[in-house]
Amino acid sequence: MLLSKKQWIDHPTESDIRFEVRGLSWVELDEARSLASASQREVIKDLGADFLAALGSSDNDESDRALAKLDEQRYHPSQFDTGSLLTAGLVSWTVSNGDGEIVPLNDDTIGQLDEGTAMFLVEQIIEITRPASGRSTAASVSLS
Repeated sequence: MLLSKKQWIDHPTESDIRFEVRGLSWVELDEARSLASASQREVIKDLGADFLAALGSSDNDESDRALAKLDEQRYHPSQFDTGSLLTAGLVSWTVSNGDGEIVPLNDDTIGQLDEGTAMFLVEQIIEITRPASGRSTAASVSLS
């Protein structure tokens, strides 16, 4: 199935700003993960020996918890290159300059977002992309 889901989301603190995001393909996710490979190595270190032992455990509950933790880590924002996700996942926005004109959406203007907004958008792009079996419901997201 081809991924073509898009949705508009509201800025968490600026009521007049909206962003249209889209779900990413596995190739786009893979590229963003590759760029963040150093972070991935750190996450594996953080999981530690207890996690690896739990995966090999005959205790199904413990193994299920370990797999759930692995799934959460797979879609954690630290697993992705922020710029790659934003460039691929942002479709349009209502960000305007001081004169009320819409600011063009491009790599340069994406790079000018404050960190809080960038991370909010990364989380929203991951949420719309993540397979339904591991997706939580986000109250701040409106489908269009």
